[in-house]
Amino acid sequence: MPGFPSFLGKSPLPDLPSFQGPRVPPLPPFPPFPLFPGIFEPRPRPFILLGLNLEDYEEPYLDVRRTAVLQAGYVLAVAAFCLVLVVAATRRREQGGRLLRLESFHSKLLDNMPDGLVTLDRTGRITAFNPAAQALLFRLTGRAADGLMGADWEEAVAAASSSGSIPAEAPPHRPIGPDDGDRSSISSGSTGSSGSSGSTGRESWRLLEKEGLSLELRGVPLTPAGTGDQGSPGETESGPAKLILLRDRTRIRRLERDLAEATKLAAIGRLAAGVAHEIRNPLSSLRGFAQFFASKLKGRDPEETYALTMVHEADRLDRVVADLLFLSRPRQLSPEPVDLAAFAGELAQILRFDIEHKQAAIVTDFAVPTVTADPDALKQALINLILNSLAALPETGGTITLESAASSPGRVTLAVSDNGCGIEPGDLQKVLEPFHTTKKQGSGLGLAIVHKIMREHDGSLSISSVPGQGTRVELTFPGEARPGAPNMELSNA
Repeated sequence: MPGFPSFLGKSPLPDLPSFQGPRVPPLPPFPPFPLFPGIFEPRPRPFILLGLNLEDYEEPYLDVRRTAVLQAGYVLAVAAFCLVLVVAATRRREQGGRLLRLESFHSKLLDNMPDGLVTLDRTGRITAFNPAAQALLFRLTGRAADGLMGADWEEAVAAASSSGSIPAEAPPHRPIGPDDGDRSSISSGSTGSSGSSGSTGRESWRLLEKEGLSLELRGVPLTPAGTGDQGSPGETESGPAKLILLRDRTRIRRLERDLAEATKLAAIGRLAAGVAHEIRNPLSSLRGFAQFFASKLKGRDPEETYALTMVHEADRLDRVVADLLFLSRPRQLSPEPVDLAAFAGELAQILRFDIEHKQAAIVTDFAVPTVTADPDALKQALINLILNSLAALPETGGTITLESAASSPGRVTLAVSDNGCGIEPGDLQKVLEPFHTTKKQGSGLGLAIVHKIMREHDGSLSISSVPGQGTRVELTFPGEARPGAPNMELSNA
């Protein structure tokens, strides 16, 4: 290379393309200084050119920049992932809170709902039930919670029913509920659990009655739609397969019977009110003439007997009309504490001749000395019951027992029992119907009047009887008389 010192050896950059190009023309000389011409002549300026290979520096720089980009991306990804985790954890916490609130709501709903719920597995055994179902099943089967868990449902229900199976007849009323629109009628003979209602796969409501308890039962399969009765393999081994709904319809059935009876009595009352006046006026005349003939024909037999029979029959017919009017007309009660011992003595004095005629004895056992009731209504009810007992007693050795006991807080039970002939099971269900009687002489209105009196006291009437051993009638009075429909229980012990 021209101008390169020879003592430095060979030029280090002989092949660089930058040194092989055209030379740059030299700069023009500076003009002479005007004050000192020829002294300050410009000299040639030296230049040092260096050449560097930047590949060794560019590659680490690129590596560092790539690493910085990757680290920044990693930090952003970690931050985004943490943000997603925080959002997911927040949502999961909210969902967990909602789930806990929903579980608490469902738990409280199941624990406090009036209807019973029972779940069954694939084999028909009880796996769970709520408190309402436990109470209803205890009244139905007499089993406690330990005895119900794991028990076979069909066996428990069949053993609880009096006939060994669930009655197939439909209830006279249609239960009201949210699914009333798709409720099908109960088919005769559907005593098993395979009944269904249309395409829904749900069983129709069935009625079960035992000892005054009326229950409605319905089975709802929990198998998902479209999987058939077998369901999926996972559901066959675990999880409930059917849900049983239980409704206590005892009070509704009782109200239905009371309504039917009240309707019947109202019709009788309208009839009695219409004809009582027309009957009593000529009846009074007939009785007067019968008494006149009895006095005129005194001592002449059988004419005197005929006249006295006419008087007695006229009195009996007048009592029937009075009873009908009593059934048809509401009365205002005046409840007050009644001393039962003194009241029983008064009743014995009123019925003294009837008791002596039957050679019967009246025994009293008052564990509770007083009862809150209307004195006149209570007297009429007890007179009717004692007269019925006297009619059922044998000729000699008959006993009528008057008892009182505290049945529940604020309620007193007054019982009239005898050791007479008792009531047949077929007649026991009809004894409260007006004009139903098994006696040769009787209007059949005595127990109907007693029932009406208990209805007006908001009390309960219970009749139990064993043919050949006697009958027991229990009248339960509340602490304070309130108008309403009474409870009623009829049973053959």
